[in-house]
Amino acid sequence: MSSHFHSFNNQTNGVILSRVPTQKQEHVILHRIWLFTTGQVNLKIDEHLHIIDCEECGTAFEACVGADSFGAVLKALGRAEGRLAG
Repeated sequence: MSSHFHSFNNQTNGVILSRVPTQKQEHVILHRIWLFTTGQVNLKIDEHLHIIDCEECGTAFEACVGADSFGAVLKALGRAEGRLAG
């Protein structure tokens, strides 16, 4: 089961984050992660949370950061040129 940081507590004059179970979300499309890391698109909050919570998407994000091309990302992840999802 997936979980995200969602809970807020205003009584302590601050924010307390805790993991809250959520429904399973589809992986963020790899090309979308690449576009985000290169400053070309913004991600929705649920996409951000999924990348943090999902090992596969987190690994994809790490591969995208600092890569000089999308082809380099695919190579680093051992993926064929045509496979853009997940």
